[in-house]
Amino acid sequence: MKKTFLLVLFLSQIIFAQSTQLFKDYGIKTYSSYNLYLDAQDFFAFNRTNYLDDGAHNTSYNSHFGVFGNYLIQSDFSEHVVNGNGRINYNFSSHADYAGENVNEYTQGSLYLYTQSKQYFNDKYGLFGFLTSNINLLYNFKDETNQNSEAVSLGVGYGRIVNVKFVAQAYIINDELDANLSETELFNLAEVLEKKDKGYYSLKYKDNAYVQFYNDISTITKKPQYLGKIIQIISSSIYKTSERAIGYEFKVGTTLSFFDKNRFGDFTNTNDIFASIEYAYPIDFNKQFIATVTYIKNMHDKPLNAPHFTSFLYFSVDHNYRWSSVITAGYECIYPKDEIPLENYSFSLQSSLVVINSLSAYVNATYSKENFYSSGNNYSAIGYPRSKFEGMSTHFGLRYYIF
Repeated sequence: MKKTFLLVLFLSQIIFAQSTQLFKDYGIKTYSSYNLYLDAQDFFAFNRTNYLDDGAHNTSYNSHFGVFGNYLIQSDFSEHVVNGNGRINYNFSSHADYAGENVNEYTQGSLYLYTQSKQYFNDKYGLFGFLTSNINLLYNFKDETNQNSEAVSLGVGYGRIVNVKFVAQAYIINDELDANLSETELFNLAEVLEKKDKGYYSLKYKDNAYVQFYNDISTITKKPQYLGKIIQIISSSIYKTSERAIGYEFKVGTTLSFFDKNRFGDFTNTNDIFASIEYAYPIDFNKQFIATVTYIKNMHDKPLNAPHFTSFLYFSVDHNYRWSSVITAGYECIYPKDEIPLENYSFSLQSSLVVINSLSAYVNATYSKENFYSSGNNYSAIGYPRSKFEGMSTHFGLRYYIF
């Protein structure tokens, strides 16, 4: 009996190792792309509406144009993303009736820039430096006012989390098409899917993005006659592929935030330090576990700031190609001085099943309890107290095609 148990345990370890080895071997893919374009499709718009019964009328003029740009590059030792745009918006509207005319006119200029950079030193899975910035500038020419906000996070870290969801998708395509792809071809297919998800095809091939994308897939699978089936596997809800990631990442750094005075009174800037760790591991080929923990401390005890702790757990199971379930749980709290800590809780469970091609169903249950709003920045301690509330919801739905 003991020998039988040991044999089963040994075989299960072999199966587990083989099922996740593809994720471990996928590695880091190298690609880059960029574009810069002028968009003026709404350069001039005019609208007038006459109300014939009472003689009233509305008139509006609008003009919007700007410059947009995107840049991305990924390699063994670096990851860089830049998205930005600068725009000018002019709006004029008037409404006239028996009581008189109301006119609203304004011109706004805006600049948005988001950057995310990570540079590794010596080991592509080891020590790295990172910089993230989010800049929003908005100026109203008529009122001569602006509403600007800038946040910059920088620091050092260790480790690397690799997104391997596309390996699972490639495996499904290979299996469903009976393509008999080698491991190299399977990874090439996964790389194509990853590039599509990161916007590589849209940035490089513009309007021909989907043409080139599916041409590359057909070339790798050598199954151009099954293009429709490939599209279904990638985009249809019939084939379930939840998140897949492997690795860990530890970060320590600081966040510098700047705001206009009219946004938070005299609260114009803040400096936070933070430490975070994220761990992701596919328990086997069909199960995924992710956990994150973050602690943030404000350096100047500014208003609306306090020590901030967050944690998040994610567990998913792809029971088969047509059935998947996800469980998530979150907890966050802030500790104002001489007050009871404000806490937020959340828990959710969702399961989706395609019974047959014409019948699908899903069930969702969610519970949450909140005491405060977060700023939305993962590395900022800003929090907004709110009225306490508790919520619980459940939902069951299905779709059945009669014809």
